[in-house]
Amino acid sequence: VDVVRLQLFLNEGMDAKLPVNGVYDVAAKAVVDQFQLKYKDDVLAPWVPFGLLSKDTPTGYVYKTTKHMINKINCPTLNAPFPQLP
Repeated sequence: VDVVRLQLFLNEGMDAKLPVNGVYDVAAKAVVDQFQLKYKDDVLAPWVPFGLLSKDTPTGYVYKTTKHMINKINCPTLNAPFPQLP
């Protein structure tokens, strides 16, 4: 169910045209990488002090900061706090 929601979000927000099948495959990871790079200052840069090579190094993981940015875009009135890292 989570992957289906992610695919729907990426299709709408990134114009990805992914099949909505609930499978996190190479194509979905590639679009997540693009999303992370698009919002790299908010999604990737916070991880650099914790070992990420650079803010230009996407991970493909939909983890704390990526989820936070997705929620910020989908639910701007939520005002969720920035996640604690790591």
